[in-house]
Amino acid sequence: MQFSPDGRYLFYRSGTPAALIDFQTGQLITRLDGTRAVEWVDNTTLLIQGLHEGELQVYTLDVPTGSTNVLLRDEAATGILLSAGDR
Repeated sequence: MQFSPDGRYLFYRSGTPAALIDFQTGQLITRLDGTRAVEWVDNTTLLIQGLHEGELQVYTLDVPTGSTNVLLRDEAATGILLSAGDR
């Protein structure tokens, strides 16, 4: 379980899929299947390693807009170690 730095958003994994919640409103923002590791980059951006679009990727998720930006794919994404803050 990880809160965004400002405490507004909560990422948690209790089985599959993981969930992203707006902690102020209690509303579910999205569910994330295949998530291996996450780290908050800033108050609204998550860095995620996991299955995305059918392949292993490291990507960012902009929480307010839902947009993603793929940084690494397939084999390049396997050797990346994100902080273990979500364990």
